[in-house]
Amino acid sequence: MMKKTRLLSLTVLLLLTALLLPLSVQAQSDTPLDAPLLTITRQPENYAGREGETARLFVSATGDDLTYQWQLSDDGGRNWRNSSVKTAAYAVTLTPKHDGRQLRCIVTDRYGATQITRSATLRVGNLIITRQPENCRVIAETELYELGVEAVGDSLRYQWQLSDDKGTTWRNSSVKSSAYTAYVDKSSGRYARCVITDRYGHQAISQPACMLRSKLAVTRQPVSYSGQVGDTATFHLEAVGDGALHYEWQYKPDPASKADWQPLLDADDSDTCTVTLTSENNGLVLRCVISDELPDYPTVSVCSDWVRLSASSIVITRQPQDAKGRGGSSLHFSVEAQGEGLQYQWEYGDKPEPDGYWHAADYRTKDAYYYLPVTITNPASACCYLRCVITDRYGAQVISDVACAKATFYLTNRLTPVYRPEGTTVRFEIGVVGRGLTYQWQLSDDKGTTWRNSSVKTSTYITTLTQKNNGRYVRCVVTNDYGDSLTTSPASMNIQDILFTAQPVNYTGPSGSMATFQVKAALRPSLFGNWVNYQWQLSDDQGAHWRNSSIKATKYAVTLSEKNDGRWVRCVITDAYGNSATSDPASMKIV
Repeated sequence: MMKKTRLLSLTVLLLLTALLLPLSVQAQSDTPLDAPLLTITRQPENYAGREGETARLFVSATGDDLTYQWQLSDDGGRNWRNSSVKTAAYAVTLTPKHDGRQLRCIVTDRYGATQITRSATLRVGNLIITRQPENCRVIAETELYELGVEAVGDSLRYQWQLSDDKGTTWRNSSVKSSAYTAYVDKSSGRYARCVITDRYGHQAISQPACMLRSKLAVTRQPVSYSGQVGDTATFHLEAVGDGALHYEWQYKPDPASKADWQPLLDADDSDTCTVTLTSENNGLVLRCVISDELPDYPTVSVCSDWVRLSASSIVITRQPQDAKGRGGSSLHFSVEAQGEGLQYQWEYGDKPEPDGYWHAADYRTKDAYYYLPVTITNPASACCYLRCVITDRYGAQVISDVACAKATFYLTNRLTPVYRPEGTTVRFEIGVVGRGLTYQWQLSDDKGTTWRNSSVKTSTYITTLTQKNNGRYVRCVVTNDYGDSLTTSPASMNIQDILFTAQPVNYTGPSGSMATFQVKAALRPSLFGNWVNYQWQLSDDQGAHWRNSSIKATKYAVTLSEKNDGRWVRCVITDAYGNSATSDPASMKIV
């Protein structure tokens, strides 16, 4: 009997649930399907003003029969309380207690749906900074750092200050406006802030902002690719920056096209991009935009050079070969290739790397078989590298192997002028590559107009510098076993002395006075504007030991104190050619 009663109760409960469920669903779905969605279209904004002003905040929204409830918070938004304002506009006369207060509005429609606005902050005071300067970064030297500050107050004056020790010490700049601009030079890493003063003498100091020159740069550019349809083209670049680097590969039909660059959808965020060459993408150009993300700084970006993706039917059947020859001989290089409408452009460079800097040779031909005469005369290096760029009628290109044009007789260095004190031993030496070499040094006392042979027949010429050979020119004629000759450029030998025209003088004075020491020097003869370097040195043991000071000018000045009482000073002068001279010492003494 008990089991039947329980079964009956369960059946009745299920029936009641089935009857009441539609009513429950209906109660939760009172909002019509065609009712407008409650949406906030205007948010309240921060307001800054002086005591006694009226702050006005507004909110706008779309929906049916909207109601408004403004709320207040005086603890940074942790707790909120309802205000008496129930309209879309909120107005209040500012007093000191409103400074820092936050406001927001709860908007409700006729169906009970609600939306809460963002919070807005009130600032009250005679002088308030409303916009702080922000950290900035630039890349190119021609760009300007731009910092700005905004404030409210009476008759505001601005003074920007700079710091090179991350804000430990500050100095005034010459900028006295609300905006600070500076070119990229030594200011990278410098901090700037603005001191704002109103007519009553009240001051506010902005937060500091850092000006940073970004290290973002492409250190290795991608290279164009030509291959067969179906091949996989790989484009690679290298870049450096301050923070995390991101890569976006882009393409367009042609570099001259006015079409915008489009992102290459299948490319990864990587410094390497692979593309399968098809008839559809034949001729496309690609580039990479590299972005540098550094916390607390704006993101900067640079673009790589553009490169071309092209399908080629060119097949090189004979590569250029290395060749050697004596100075003045003519070396020949050739290349053979198969393809349609081939054109050939030979290039030369001083390095064999494919992505190095290559110069186009003057001679150009459209013949399938090509010779390039190369004359080797006193090359700057042992090898001149050559290659050939072959282009077909469709614009596809292939580049031949690199060949080396090497001379067997050449100079490896140049003679340079010598400037030394009288009586110094001077030395001229040359380097030559060749076979069976002989040397003949020649001299000239009329600045190279006429020459005579000396008795020196080795690779080195050594002599003592005197008044007799002051200004003399020397050169060397080198001959190999084939009878070919090379003549070096001439170089002169010159007397160059440092003469003190004023020595430092001992100083005696009271503690706290300024002790000043000065030297003057002249060169003989006067060359290159009498250019010299000055290094003042100090000694606290009457000249037994000396140490360098930070002063590198003609004058040394210091405040006389117990610490430097009895100290000696002197100056070491060095000219442009490494000759040095030391002044007499002088002392400082307290009386």
